[in-house]
Amino acid sequence: MDFMEGDKMYDFDKLWNEFNEKLLNYIKTMVANNHDAEDILQNVFIKIFNSIE
Repeated sequence: MDFMEGDKMYDFDKLWNEFNEKLLNYIKTMVANNHDAEDILQNVFIKIFNSIE
């Protein structure tokens, strides 16, 4: 892993730690199934990870 990838992981970890639980709880208010909410959360964070430069 090079320096830039390390920064990307650090930035992603900060976002995950800050928003994971809050976002999951919010998504659970919109879908009836907890498994679906976790899948949606995972997709959101994959998109976030891919967009971090």
